[in-house]
Amino acid sequence: LSGLIDLPNLESLDLSSCHLTKIPVEIGNIKSLKSLNLKNNICIQDYSALAGLSQLTELNLYQHCFTEIPPEIKNMKDLKVLILDLCINLKDYSFLSYLLKLEELSLRYCDLLELPKEISMLKELKKLEYRDDSRKHRGQISPALDISVIKNLENLEKIAIQDFRTIEIPMEFKYLQKLKEIGFVDIETILHIERLFDLTQIEFVLIPPRSITKEEFEKLVNALPNATISKF
Repeated sequence: LSGLIDLPNLESLDLSSCHLTKIPVEIGNIKSLKSLNLKNNICIQDYSALAGLSQLTELNLYQHCFTEIPPEIKNMKDLKVLILDLCINLKDYSFLSYLLKLEELSLRYCDLLELPKEISMLKELKKLEYRDDSRKHRGQISPALDISVIKNLENLEKIAIQDFRTIEIPMEFKYLQKLKEIGFVDIETILHIERLFDLTQIEFVLIPPRSITKEEFEKLVNALPNATISKF
């Protein structure tokens, strides 16, 4: 990757599935870099070269094996998009409190029983994806999911959650006046669906067919006449 030093204006770099064991030092010298895709580099042990990328706005760490987030990432104060899908060894999410400019966060297949409480601090967050079917493959069903941590995310526009037994819509959902898309997939029961009725700006809702009653579904359709409401 020595040729990267000849690309001083490079803004996007895709190194997915490159079998890296460390972040190449050359990357840390590309001060113009905004987007870095390190997906499927499960053997990376050394992230120190990321220290020079404080200006990064998008970072894909899909299927990395760290048990805690590298300290270099905490210093990416301008980070807006962070993908941590399949980071199943990561259990401490306190680092999110440093990334207050995040607008998109993906936590799919992370083997988490609950949404990290630090998400409540991400006031700029617009898109949240959370899915966990790891227990399904073990013949188990994930328990009820508490999504109340998102109740104060006033800039949230899209939320997608999948593979949980029960979800209760928090009363405070009515304050999410920028929310446009809701996707609930493979959810057995959705409680208090009526708490979505005041979100008249909603454009799309995806609901599992048996998660609410027929009467509740009809009321939802009537309450949100401008939304596309689909059973899946």
